[in-house]
Formats: sequence, structure tokens, C-alpha cells
Amino acid sequence: MARKKDKNKKITKKQKSRKTKPQPHQDKKQNKVLPPKTKEEPQIVTKKKITREVMYFTETHEWIKILGNEGYVGITDYAVKKLTDLVYIELPEVGDEIVQGNPFGSVESVKAVSDLNAPVSGKVLEVNEEVITNLDLITNEPYDEGWLIKISISDPTELDSLMSKKDYESYTKTIEEE
Repeated sequence: MARKKDKNKKITKKQKSRKTKPQPHQDKKQNKVLPPKTKEEPQIVTKKKITREVMYFTETHEWIKILGNEGYVGITDYAVKKLTDLVYIELPEVGDEIVQGNPFGSVESVKAVSDLNAPVSGKVLEVNEEVITNLDLITNEPYDEGWLIKISISDPTELDSLMSKKDYESYTKTIEEE
């Protein structure tokens, strides 16, 4: 004979703490199977949003946002405004090693060609191919969709030589005053 469930029966703490395996779910808009939903993780991540509050900056106007031992690298809006109309960008290949302070690529505008200098040393994990074909991403969203490369950081102590957001803003003000 089957047991009937008692709806009034209380669930013990031990029963509550038992975890069931989360099941994958379907994103109906994009028709993709996504990772299981959990309370600790976001349900759907559509874009890599980069916020300036957690970035470091160089004197040559590059920025890096740190995520563990990896970082996204780009150029600042200050540099973009100074360069004006961008016409071409050259970026490294995935797997290339970059060295702090040395050029890893270049950006060309109607005014000049400028080197892109590595804020820290590391290995290129990913190149934002979209910016190569759509330079407006750098112009319009240099801290978000306009990131250039993603790197694995080989020496985290190199971050100590970079500027905070506040320091970088002070630095650019002194440049303007000169």
C-alpha cells in the first residue's frame, strides 16, 4: 500500500539542507540551454559588463579590470577623445605574451598612430574581434564593449605600479593644465 503524503507534516532542518541537483533550463529568447539556475549565481549572463570602480590605469592611458588572475585591457575615454576619429587597430594574437610597459598593439586615428602598452605582463587569452571591425565600440564604450584583450596576469605585483581611478583622474587633470 502506498503512503500518502501528509501536507501538514513539518520539514526538518536536515531535510531542508539536502540539496537537489539543479536542472539545466532553456532560455526561450535565445533558444539556448543554459547552466542550472542556482541562488548563488546569476541566472543569465548576456554581456561582460566592466565597471570603472575596479580598474587600474597607466600613464599611457590604458586600463585593466582584474578578475582573479585575469584582466580585461582597453584604452581610456581620455585617450579616445585625444585621438579623435579612429581608423585602424592592431591587436596581438591569442597565446601571445605581453610585457608590462611594452607595446602589444597600436591604434591609428586621423591624427596619429599610438602604441597600446601592456599595463601588466601576461598571456593573451582572448581578443575582442568586434572592435577590429567596429571601432565605434572603442569610441562609444571604451570601458564596456570596447575592451581590447583579455589576459592571464603573470605577475600580480605589477598592479602596484598602476593608478587607481581617482589617481588617474588627477593625473589627466594635471596633463590638461600643462
